Amino acid sequence: MDALLDQMMADRQATHQASVSLLAFEAWVKTWEDYNALTEVDRYSQARQLGLFCGFLPAEMKSTLHHILGITQDSTDLPGEVINKLRAHILGRKSKTSSVT
Repeated sequence: MDALLDQMMADRQATHQASVSLLAFEAWVKTWEDYNALTEVDRYSQARQLGLFCGFLPAEMKSTLHHILGITQDSTDLPGEVINKLRAHILGRKSKTSSVT
């Protein structure tokens, strides 16, 4: 019985962490979009846009980008495409933790 309760608590905590991660990510996206609008990053070449975008990422997101999603500096993705991939990854993690409970 204690093991089941421990598992339920761990699952609930993981769901909460995924929700917090999504909220933090969306707040970060808003900051990036503001920066992009002010500096007109979208006028630069794709390579420079991605370089600026990656430089703007927090370490945790940068690690996810490279190690989990396989997106590197030589990727042909634009920042908006990378944001969508990161969001899909976070939502996928959240749905996995939600389906466990």
